[in-house]
Amino acid sequence: MRFTIRPIFVVSLILLGSNSFAQFFDAKNISMHWLDAEEHPLLTFDNVRKLKPELIFLTNGGKFNSRHEPVGLYVENGKKYKPLVVEENPKRMPASRGDGVFFIQSGKAFIEGVKPTLKIAEMTYALQSSPLLVINGKMNPRLSIKERVLMRNGVGVTKEGKVYFACLEASERSLAKHFIEAGCIQALQLDAEVSRVWHKNIKEKVYGRFGVMIGAE
Repeated sequence: MRFTIRPIFVVSLILLGSNSFAQFFDAKNISMHWLDAEEHPLLTFDNVRKLKPELIFLTNGGKFNSRHEPVGLYVENGKKYKPLVVEENPKRMPASRGDGVFFIQSGKAFIEGVKPTLKIAEMTYALQSSPLLVINGKMNPRLSIKERVLMRNGVGVTKEGKVYFACLEASERSLAKHFIEAGCIQALQLDAEVSRVWHKNIKEKVYGRFGVMIGAE
């Protein structure tokens, strides 16, 4: 499966096919959402949109438990809600695949591998997920070689600092290739199977109950 996207850094919507989506955003316009004012999980795109009507885009991301709590590092508006998980459970996610953290710091976007030296206190938003798809402009060599095609979503960062979101049916390696073709030097899978996107220009109703949701203005 091959998709070719020229790295033109605009915020126009790119439709890749049925139920597929991609778009570039400025890092300063990215936000993350998990709890409402009473500290209950927001759960749905509709609930986030009620609180943040200025958003034009939402996607789900990161692992979460049965209580819709993030599993791994989560920072929102500078507050750390969940700690970084460095240990790997091979039965849940093989260590060789690699967790990563997508974060916003001083208005700029970054994706880095999980490590104890991450400066979490300086992050405005942060979300831990896996696996890393692209590392320093190259496909993560430890991605699964199985061509298991699922609806996956991910986030990438270009060398110019633009943030690129994509949601499409692909294997891990096909998704990684897609981000490389889009000009991303780092990329991280956000979810698989339950990956969803809402965009103001897509009228289709989006259903699902999630943990963390990432938005853009």
